[in-house]
Amino acid sequence: GRSIEHFEIVVTGLNDRPEFVEIADKVSIVEDGSEVMRVTVRDEETALEELVLRVESTKGYIESPTYRKMGEGVYEVDIVGKLNETREDLVKVVLRDGEGTEITEYVKIEIASENDRPEIEKGLKLTLKQGESYESEIVVSDVEESRGEQMLEVKLKDSSEFSIEKREGKYVVKSDAVLTAATYSVIVEVTDGVETLTANYDIVVEAVMIAPSIETLVLGSATEDSAYAGEILISDNRIESVMIESIVLPSWMEADKEL
Repeated sequence: GRSIEHFEIVVTGLNDRPEFVEIADKVSIVEDGSEVMRVTVRDEETALEELVLRVESTKGYIESPTYRKMGEGVYEVDIVGKLNETREDLVKVVLRDGEGTEITEYVKIEIASENDRPEIEKGLKLTLKQGESYESEIVVSDVEESRGEQMLEVKLKDSSEFSIEKREGKYVVKSDAVLTAATYSVIVEVTDGVETLTANYDIVVEAVMIAPSIETLVLGSATEDSAYAGEILISDNRIESVMIESIVLPSWMEADKEL
């Protein structure tokens, strides 16, 4: 005799992994700059709208990446640099399908330095009594110089009666002789080799100097848990423009100077 058995054979497919169709190996930006990275994905079994993309910085040298869905499996990822940060970063891009299968790619982020202009933090004093020699410190700064990447050069331009010298890391402008009553123009030029900053100062020398007056003698009171703002008025009966040389404040306060 003969017996016949029927067997049901079930063929199941393996889950196809999602894949990156388009993703960069490297993205280059300048410090504090930005760039858009395009990422295209696909999956044979999971609808595109159900795929999950995750993007993160592994070193924190850039801002946390954000992205936008552009449709048809296309994403635009914003890569934004941080101010004065030039170290290389690595962005981790993870794609997950509907069954939890993940694939990961890493994108190198190259951050090029962008030259910052030198700055004058403290300018020259603008008044002097006749018969005295002029001397004033000028304070300059530069981001690249602070990192040891550049050297600042500070010099005078078209200022024949004045000279500048560096003392213990500070720049001092002085007159070459005792000054008589007049207005003297001093032009300071600061360069880091790439950018140049020029500042013009009019030094007023008078026979009799009247000290500027601080009209505000008492600042207003404040209540706890509230913002505080106080105004200091300064006047001078001979000079229209008066410069505040320094303000000493407690650690919980800050000053905004409006000219």
